[in-house]
Amino acid sequence: MQEMDIQTRSTRYQSSRGTILSTSREIFMRHGYLDTSMDTIAQQSGVSKTTLYAHFESKEALFNQVVGKVLGERSRVALDGLFDLPAAEDGADGSAAREPLARERLTAVACRILERTLDPEAVALIRLCVIEGARMPRLTLGGLGEVRQRLVAAVAEFFRDQADSLALSIDEPQEAADLFMALTMRDLMLEAVLPGSEIEIPRAWRHNAGVAADVIVRLYGSGSTGPTGRMAGA
Repeated sequence: MQEMDIQTRSTRYQSSRGTILSTSREIFMRHGYLDTSMDTIAQQSGVSKTTLYAHFESKEALFNQVVGKVLGERSRVALDGLFDLPAAEDGADGSAAREPLARERLTAVACRILERTLDPEAVALIRLCVIEGARMPRLTLGGLGEVRQRLVAAVAEFFRDQADSLALSIDEPQEAADLFMALTMRDLMLEAVLPGSEIEIPRAWRHNAGVAADVIVRLYGSGSTGPTGRMAGA
């Protein structure tokens, strides 16, 4: 009987904690840190303030849990199946013949990155992190930086694996990936986080994705002059 009571209390504890986290997530993302009170979180979570503080000792501790959890989720969403592209058709012989394929695949990857990093929840998270950057830089801006680093590392690995099939000669995949990400996100991050900003997202995505793909092919494709000024592959 005592063991069942302990298990029941544990289940209730985890349930109330989950409710608090999901509720506070919505409130923080909508209203920010300063305009969110523990009273509001307790009320909308359906728990007493005593219960709320039993789970989280302060609003800052709760905010840290929420933002850390969301950043982790967004990182997984951004990377999941990012490079699951349709198999290339046979018959593209020669580096020049594979350039259209390289552009097509790189454009597809860039569009996926933008779709996953600039959807409404991601934009709300970015705005929240930017606003709270001065107060909690390691958690917010540092967390966003870590997500970007994971994306750059994944793109660099993609370049290592696919360079031959795409007829790209990339000596420094990390450098190329960093350039690719910078061109993909160019201007869009700022436009997205500015309150009241309006941007034609699909059109802007296609433009940036196309530019990023074209620059990589021009720099690292057959007969191109790489970033160091020498012939790629020479």
